[in-house]
Amino acid sequence: DEAENAWFSGFTTNLAACVWMGYPEVNKKMGIIHDMRVQGGAQPAMIWNLFMTEAAKDLPIENFIRPQDDMINIQVVINPETGEVLLPNRFTPLDQIIIKEFRYGGEPTVQMPITPDDIPIMPMVSLKHINEANHILIEAGYISVFDS
Repeated sequence: DEAENAWFSGFTTNLAACVWMGYPEVNKKMGIIHDMRVQGGAQPAMIWNLFMTEAAKDLPIENFIRPQDDMINIQVVINPETGEVLLPNRFTPLDQIIIKEFRYGGEPTVQMPITPDDIPIMPMVSLKHINEANHILIEAGYISVFDS
């Protein structure tokens, strides 16, 4: 959604929580906050972790119970060329991944093939000053892991 919303959700056996970041009044890109591009796995995940660590600290630790009907939900992708249901690869765009229910043991085991067009090209930053390299990488959508 063009970096207008970022969210992260997760659960334990006792508690579920979701963190959303965005502008409720208008669709507006969030960009970079505290030197990090806003993404679900970044700031919302950190907030979720802080909340869940505190909220679940006194809850009992319990194992999940497998459903009696042996059905499981799996993230899959449907190959647009063959219609085959496959596991996503690490380059599968998130908007192509769906969740389907399978009988345990009947879920797909073959991963969507990776084509050269799927692999992102890393911008050339060697021999650049660290600040310039950082700027180029951030502009390309990568997250800075250091303070410049």
